[in-house]
Amino acid sequence: MKKLLVTLVVLVVSGITHANLIQNGSYESGADYWYTGGGTIVDTDAVDGIYCAQLYAEDTGDNLDWRSAGVSVLPGEELTLIFSYKTTDVLYDNSTQVRFRFFSDSGWIGEAQSDLAVTNGQWQEASLTYTSPDEVSYFDVWFTLNTFGDRSTGAVLFDSVVVTPEPATMISLALGGLGVLVRRK
Repeated sequence: MKKLLVTLVVLVVSGITHANLIQNGSYESGADYWYTGGGTIVDTDAVDGIYCAQLYAEDTGDNLDWRSAGVSVLPGEELTLIFSYKTTDVLYDNSTQVRFRFFSDSGWIGEAQSDLAVTNGQWQEASLTYTSPDEVSYFDVWFTLNTFGDRSTGAVLFDSVVVTPEPATMISLALGGLGVLVRRK
């Protein structure tokens, strides 16, 4: 019984610590679970699988974005966002941005943002960690080109979008759940 319990704990903990809260983060199901203002799914040079998301500005007046579907979150939860991106012919580091946007049941309550550096056609992995604010119900991830900062032409590709909760919180929840299951037997 103890070996079975230890095996279960190891499997649950390893699965939870790698759980992705973002659905279709590799865009292999097209735009499912994503919303876009001018973006496209392309089958060019993806990091993970065949497809990736693209924002392409032909004109400096183009405001483009990809936004994930909302994901439930607890107040004070630490979230880590990891994704791959590359820019082609984008002129300014602050033309492309990523944001964690936080919402309550009543609407928008805040965001944390970061500018993405120009990569000159090379894939780059970015990792950002944010803590959800009080009174939050859900968050989304929002990638933008020319919505904020300096305006530029060019393309940005995004792939392998993963958001994971702080492992300690999820491990505690999993162990508590296992404890309840063991106690019932």
